Amino acid sequence: MQFKRVLEFRRGAVLGFIIGVLPLLAAYGAEYLFSFSPCRLCLYQRLPYCFIIATSLFAGYINQNHGYKVYYNVVLLGLLVSFCLALFHVGVENHWLYYKSTCTFDKSSMASFEQYEAMINHADLSACDAPTPLFLGASMAAWNALYSTVAALLVYLNFRKQI
Repeated sequence: MQFKRVLEFRRGAVLGFIIGVLPLLAAYGAEYLFSFSPCRLCLYQRLPYCFIIATSLFAGYINQNHGYKVYYNVVLLGLLVSFCLALFHVGVENHWLYYKSTCTFDKSSMASFEQYEAMINHADLSACDAPTPLFLGASMAAWNALYSTVAALLVYLNFRKQI
């Protein structure tokens, strides 16, 4: 019985790995194949998925009963962070929320040409409040929010099966 549970948990770890890899493939594909330059919030949205991938790679070494719960809770927390970042980004894109990134600046704070030049050199390639090209009427941030929700549901259902 214990062997079957370990096998099911490892299948859950593979599911977590796939859940982390798919959105990164989509993001890097959009960036490098279609030349969409990501803004700072787009880059932040990738971090929870990297964390989920790393957690999933180490999950195969967990052999304790409480370790399963910790793993699934960590993955669910990563998906919640991803959802919150994506929802915030959607709010910024639609001008419901304000986010000051390095692509916006206040001219009055520039005292010299060197400060202005440094600001330009460190500016983001893409503005956070400009939505990416829409796919089926939604921006990539909106799709990420939906994906995080569906992925969290899949992880939760898999976790419920483990108990």
